[in-house]
Amino acid sequence: MKTALVDVIPVQNTLGEGIIWDHRTGHVLWTDIKQARLYRLHFESRIVEHYDLPENLCAFGLTTDKGKYICGFNGGFSFYSPLSGIRKDIGKVEEEWPGTRMNDGRMDRAGRFWTGTMVENENTAPKEGSALYSTDGKKIKRHFDGITISNGLGWSPDGKIMYFADSPTREVYAFDFDGNTGSTTNRRVFASLPEGSYPDGATVDAQGCLWVAVWDGGEVICFSPEGDVLHKIKFDACQATCVAFTGPNLDHLCVTTARDGLSGDALEAEPHSGDLFIFKTDVKGLTETIFKE
Repeated sequence: MKTALVDVIPVQNTLGEGIIWDHRTGHVLWTDIKQARLYRLHFESRIVEHYDLPENLCAFGLTTDKGKYICGFNGGFSFYSPLSGIRKDIGKVEEEWPGTRMNDGRMDRAGRFWTGTMVENENTAPKEGSALYSTDGKKIKRHFDGITISNGLGWSPDGKIMYFADSPTREVYAFDFDGNTGSTTNRRVFASLPEGSYPDGATVDAQGCLWVAVWDGGEVICFSPEGDVLHKIKFDACQATCVAFTGPNLDHLCVTTARDGLSGDALEAEPHSGDLFIFKTDVKGLTETIFKE
């Protein structure tokens, strides 16, 4: 397995996250949660645009309308069109806990959108007061709670295994997944990270390997379907946040990073913190599932 850094896009995100590839338009899309911005990179030209948003966008997915996304905003699910500013709310979550917000999200293989929440302020939320949700665009389903920071969502190519991480535990979990009902069973530890490294956003490649961005680790780890470490990518941005396979051949791995919370000395040592890293790989990803309304 080989990877090579081919580009760094100087966007200086406070908290880059939620990256996906839109194969229909040739754009890489991601969010800066703290700046409430949606970013769009045209892969071939490397032209970057961004849209200011009405609320912090934590995760999002493609819909059949190329200009509209299904979104996990700070406090709930919505449909949103950046060009028109039209927003249609699906529903709020955890309104009783102002200290939580949405975090990592992905589409399952059947076309449902999933997002988990995280505890951002322990003064106004229980320590493990977050949960994992999904929506079909009309109703919101709560799957399980007892979470501190939801991350690492991904599905095996056949949709039968779901991956999920609660970052402070430093563990990635696997579940048996029923695509017909959207239910999860048989939770087990898939992989454990060492002290000081925390699993963040993830994606699955065409061979069923799980690629995980490591917060505070400055790396991306590729795990086999059995949970063995196959490959590591190290780079000069300690806060890696999310990953996606991009490009016309789905053979470029894009990694979002963050500057949030880093000291002046840390930013001087790692000036590309907050930028978008692009690696050429000898493996391929999977086409992004489109939300089924």
